[in-house]
Amino acid sequence: ARWAFLASSAGKAPWTPVPIPEPADLAQWQDEFPDHAMRKTGMGDLSIIKAWEAACTRHPNRRVRIWSLDEDLQSYDRRL
Repeated sequence: ARWAFLASSAGKAPWTPVPIPEPADLAQWQDEFPDHAMRKTGMGDLSIIKAWEAACTRHPNRRVRIWSLDEDLQSYDRRL
């Protein structure tokens, strides 16, 4: 896992750092959070899901997935 972190911090594909969310994005997430909390999704997982959604938008012709040991997050895998 350390090599993935080092590759990410160096900007080497396929690992890249996730951009820091804008304050307006965080406000929107707060509005959405109660619905996610009802499905037992915490704010940490919600931020990961939002980063995944943004990556899907930035990379429309690529596979985008959340690489995690968490089974719920593993379901976020957009295959082409």
